[in-house]
Order: sequence, then structure tokens, then C-alpha cells
Amino acid sequence: MFCTNCGNEVAENAVVCIKCGVPPRNSKKFCYNCGAAIQEAQIVCVKCGVSLSSVGAGNVSLGKSTRGEASEAPRSSLVDQIKGLFKPAVLPPRTPDIEALAAGPAKSRKVYLLLGLFLGGWGIHNFYAGYRQRALAALLCSIIPPCCFVLGIASLIGAIQDLINTRRDAAGRPMV
Repeated sequence: MFCTNCGNEVAENAVVCIKCGVPPRNSKKFCYNCGAAIQEAQIVCVKCGVSLSSVGAGNVSLGKSTRGEASEAPRSSLVDQIKGLFKPAVLPPRTPDIEALAAGPAKSRKVYLLLGLFLGGWGIHNFYAGYRQRALAALLCSIIPPCCFVLGIASLIGAIQDLINTRRDAAGRPMV
């Protein structure tokens, strides 16, 4: 990873660039993936092709992952989040919570599967892996009284899909 302020190579979990003293993803002068100089309005690095649209102001798209291209999770309506339960999880933008998750120990795939099997309808397995928006959507689906049954079934189907497809935590690290 490269500092987006000065282009210096920094550790993936660095909080501050040791060369310029700025958080490594708070600017938009250099590509965070390859270190190439970029223009302020540029949305894709022409050297490496990674998306730059969410770099700056502390939000970062992570480029390619094993589940497809990660994208910034926009704030959306509950209906959009419920629809998202039927799609594979994408890596959320780097936030302090995700950085803390990345600094901690790797998550266990066995624990994730057990939580998903027994508490998946409530999204507890997604809380464990760091996918907070997915977890909150599943939790809301299971506790909203007017349509608890239908949304609960949707949440359960999403949990089964998560158990099959999700192999990485929200920080992008493989579950062991």
C-alpha cells in the first residue's frame, strides 16, 4: 500500500505515514495501490486500474478481492440492505472499526459457521466477521413485527448464502 498524500510505501495497517505524518488514505495525490501520481478528479488509476472514487476523507475502496471488486458501501434504505442480503458480501470501506478488526487476530471459519447455523437468522455471524451493515439488516429483518415471518425467512436465506460464499472477514483477511 502507498500513502495517498506523498506516495511513500506504507504497511497495509499503517495509521499514519512515517514520511509525511498524514493518515495514508486521507489525500488523493497518489494511488494507494501502486503509488502513481494521480489527478484530484481521477476515478481510476491509469497505471494499475484500481478504483479511486472513494479515496480521500478516510474512505477507501479496496480494489480487487477474491469475491469481486469491493466498493464503498453507500448509506441506503432498509429495502436495499435487505436485497443485499441475497448477494455475496463485499468488503466494506476502511473505517477505524475495520482497521481495528485487521489489527486483531484472524477470525475462525468454524466459529463463523457455527454462529451462522445457530444464530444466522439474526445476523450474528456477520457481526463476528465485521460486516456490520449486513448484520444490522438481518437483525432488523428478524425483529420487525409486521412482516417478521417473511423478512425472517429472507434473513435466513441470506445467512445460508453467507455460510457458503463468505471466506474472508470484513478486513479482507481469510478466515482460518
